[in-house]
Amino acid sequence: MNDNTERAANVNVITTSPLGRAYDEDGNLTQFPSGEELSAVNPIWNLREQDNDEKGNDYVINITPIWQITKDLQYQLKTNLTRRTSERGQYQSSLSSAGDDVNGIARIDNSLTESYLIENILTYDKAFNENNRLNLTFVQSSQENKYSRTFTEGQGFTNESLSYDGISNAVGNVTVERDKNQQRLASFMTRARYNLNNKYLLTATARADGASVNSQDNKWSFNPAASFAWKIHNEGFLQDVNSVQELKFRASYGSLVNDLGRAYTSLFTADGQNYTFDGESFSGYSPSVILPNTDLKFERITTLNLGLDFSLFNRLLTGNVDYYDARTTDLLLRRGVPSTTGYQYTFFNAGELQNTGVELNLTANIVDNDKFKWSVSTNWSTNKNKLLELYNDGDNNPVTTDDSYGYYVGQPVGVIYQYEFDGIWQEGEDFANAPQANPESALPQENLRPGDIKIKDTNGVDANGNETGIPDGKITLE
Repeated sequence: MNDNTERAANVNVITTSPLGRAYDEDGNLTQFPSGEELSAVNPIWNLREQDNDEKGNDYVINITPIWQITKDLQYQLKTNLTRRTSERGQYQSSLSSAGDDVNGIARIDNSLTESYLIENILTYDKAFNENNRLNLTFVQSSQENKYSRTFTEGQGFTNESLSYDGISNAVGNVTVERDKNQQRLASFMTRARYNLNNKYLLTATARADGASVNSQDNKWSFNPAASFAWKIHNEGFLQDVNSVQELKFRASYGSLVNDLGRAYTSLFTADGQNYTFDGESFSGYSPSVILPNTDLKFERITTLNLGLDFSLFNRLLTGNVDYYDARTTDLLLRRGVPSTTGYQYTFFNAGELQNTGVELNLTANIVDNDKFKWSVSTNWSTNKNKLLELYNDGDNNPVTTDDSYGYYVGQPVGVIYQYEFDGIWQEGEDFANAPQANPESALPQENLRPGDIKIKDTNGVDANGNETGIPDGKITLE
């Protein structure tokens, strides 16, 4: 598959004043809609003064031969090759807000993504009699993901007619970045399924998963799972109930793992760094900004799932309902480190996250015959997630808040932690005694006036620094 896309880049419309005019009285595009030079630039002007194109090719090859070795034994090979190339060119002219100070900016971004997957699947399926059936599956899987990228930026152009194709003619700063990484995954899985009397279905799974991005001693993880299904509609007490065509209860419990998906985070790496010595420029290396974690491992997701499948009234109404409770332990989190270490942050395993939810799917087969079929489907779902635990500090005391990366125990992931909006200050209100004007506030706001945003005083702290839940007349960081 080939694609060729033209898109806009760095066009800011949201913060542009709606009172400005994009065009003047003669219908000409204006650079400054507010009429004041050096104010916000017309986003349509910026759109005209830039190019942003992307070309790409996608190749996907699948080969899945099957060999029926015996009546009960089958081998299947699944192979997949995915390859994507992309070239993105961008140019912002000297008349755009981004390129005016440097006389134009050109960027070319080339990337190559490759993925290889091989799965060997051996299946043994044997019906001993009408009441006993056994299915055994063995899987070996290997996957390799490769990514490479070259990014070039040039500034300063005396001739802008070539757009980003003239990047080699840049007379200002020229930056070249190169990124390349490789990740490998491997899995071994065994699954046994047993069907007894076409009523009771038992499944047991054992798998081992490995990832190259983990630390040396944590490459592999063992992950078991088990499930049970009961075809209630095949029981004797429902045989004569014509309104029930299917009623099946399901229960499963097991674990899976996720890796960070980012290569080399468990290793000490270096980045290219140019420097000047004795008036001359030299190339060298400096440590990466990521502090390596030599104990990095998988995060584990353990899930309990309960479900009910049903088909009623001669299949007029079909559907299923599911409840799940998933606990993720050894979360892969990002954490800041002291600047004195020479690093900015690190990735590590800590904490626990809970996801619970209910899913409901319903289908009404209103008309179903050889000449006409009409059905109506609907689905409903709800999910609640909550961070149950983070990590301990240097004194082994539990940490419940990490403002840098938005982790808050007892709150959902991705929650926004910010001051609470309490309206707009109006004429005649008591500005002098406002909590946000209190000199003891974290960020005291002097000279409040009508039209300013009002911040709600929601909490206070006692002498020991503990939250009281009672407003204290000032806006703190808590």
